[in-house]
Amino acid sequence: HSEDGFFDSELAAKTFKRKDAGHSDADDYGAGERRFSVCAADRSGKETWQEIRFSLNRYGSHYYTDPFFERQLDAYYFSEAPSFRIWEKNVGTLEFSQIAINHDGKVKLFSGSDYQEETYELQKRWNVFLYFLPDSLFSEEGRYSVTFYSVDASGNRTDSEGGFRPIQFVVDHSAPSIALTDLEDGGYYSEESRQFSVTVLDNIRLKRLVIQCGDQHLEISGEELEAERGICSLELFAGEDWQKLELWAEDAAGNRSDVTSV
Repeated sequence: HSEDGFFDSELAAKTFKRKDAGHSDADDYGAGERRFSVCAADRSGKETWQEIRFSLNRYGSHYYTDPFFERQLDAYYFSEAPSFRIWEKNVGTLEFSQIAINHDGKVKLFSGSDYQEETYELQKRWNVFLYFLPDSLFSEEGRYSVTFYSVDASGNRTDSEGGFRPIQFVVDHSAPSIALTDLEDGGYYSEESRQFSVTVLDNIRLKRLVIQCGDQHLEISGEELEAERGICSLELFAGEDWQKLELWAEDAAGNRSDVTSV
């Protein structure tokens, strides 16, 4: 109570701090719309209320995609160029957004707004920005990584690698190639057995080599082939009749070579 009897001087410049200030529609991280209400009352009991609303944004954006593209990312290898959507949600607005595409070490930057397919409000608290990246961006073979980056109105800087997962994959259109050494189509060999070698090459990664000779079946894994630099030595034993040997190879993206027959 002050000397003039109008107010308490200790409360005149009081600062109130609460970690759990009243809020509505806030997420588990404390972001969202907030309400702060103040009431003043005089000695006659008359009250005056004032309320302000504001948005609290501590962590910037969150990124996510659909389950189908998640599974594709887990597989890592693509036989065709992918197209995909990424959702970015933020309680505020974006001041800046950018997409970086790294292709075999060469980085290209794109404005996020050029690939924003849609912007909408979710549950009256989130702004959602939907990006669509067409397959034309990934038409060339090679290794890709894609990063979304943004700055919101609160100054938070976030990217998809920290808030989602690395978007990394390989595009491989080409099938493996097979070459035989010391074994020719229609060749006649007067030997008890014939040593020959098979060379299998792929521009990215091999998955397996399959060899069929009569009722004998042999499958060599990509790991075994890579350990031997794609070259394997085999032995074919003599038979009473002509023998038919068939070979084909598959890479990690699922591309299969033509069947080689001798």
